[in-house]
Amino acid sequence: MWSSGFVVITLCACILQGKTSRASGEEDIPHLTKDVGIAEQCNGYCFTVLQPFLENFTHMNVTGEIKDKIHSLEESKLKLQYQLLDSMIEIENNAEQIKHLSEQVKAMSEVQINQTAENLPSTCPKIEGIEPFLVPCEPSSSGWTVIQRRIDGSTNFNRNWTEYKLGFGNLQGNFFLGLEKIHLMTKNQSHELFIHLQKIDGSTSFAQYDDFQVGSEEEGYNLKSLGKFYGPAGDSLIDHLNMKFTTFDRDNDFNDINNCAKGDSGGWWYNDCGYSSLNGKYYADGWSDDTDGINWGTWQYYKYTGSLTNTQMMIRPTSYKS
Repeated sequence: MWSSGFVVITLCACILQGKTSRASGEEDIPHLTKDVGIAEQCNGYCFTVLQPFLENFTHMNVTGEIKDKIHSLEESKLKLQYQLLDSMIEIENNAEQIKHLSEQVKAMSEVQINQTAENLPSTCPKIEGIEPFLVPCEPSSSGWTVIQRRIDGSTNFNRNWTEYKLGFGNLQGNFFLGLEKIHLMTKNQSHELFIHLQKIDGSTSFAQYDDFQVGSEEEGYNLKSLGKFYGPAGDSLIDHLNMKFTTFDRDNDFNDINNCAKGDSGGWWYNDCGYSSLNGKYYADGWSDDTDGINWGTWQYYKYTGSLTNTQMMIRPTSYKS
């Protein structure tokens, strides 16, 4: 390409030189002008010849720039591919670590669940006829087994019949032990019931019964017995005695218009609907406009817009000796 261009330029120069010499020797020819310079003559012939080569040279420069950009893009693409590969390897490693940790947690859970009656904490009573199961015990008061606890609003207590039957929640926090377990425990021997209550202002009180018993599922897990009551919080369970348990999907209350569990946002031994509901909706500010909070009417002067912020129900055999 360059050699052919050089030949054309050389040829053009020779032609121009020849034309100039000829013009000087042929003064009698009227169409030639003596004063025409080399540049003007080149405009008439040389530039026409050279123009395609100049355009091709310009095109070569543009093509080179495009190739440089393509090369740069290919390098960026390669770097991104390597980064993606490194990220995928890191994700796989993290997944393996999570899997390993999950297996460890599962193994620890199985160890806890497979406890036998012999190695249960000494503060928890051993119930004959019941397979061992995890349950929190109150260490500060020997022999007490926690069956219900409310400490915040992180757990929903508006559950169906099956969930109340089997139990739900976190043993270290909010939870309900389960009606079936409570029935089996109180069926085998007489139990006391202790209920701890707390308001938003930090004030506390309690209610205690000396013969607490819950019936079977066939009996609707009814509140079969309470025994004698004592405590400064007042007796807000007496109106619920002999009542079957009610949930939003199992209406056993005596209210002919509404399901009390739906209105009070939690399962309980409702009458019509009654003076207490410790499984109602949790209100952190201790106030319920819908009167569906956690209530113990006798201690709240029957003002159900107030809602308790901490409750705990505990049972222990009446024969227990500390």
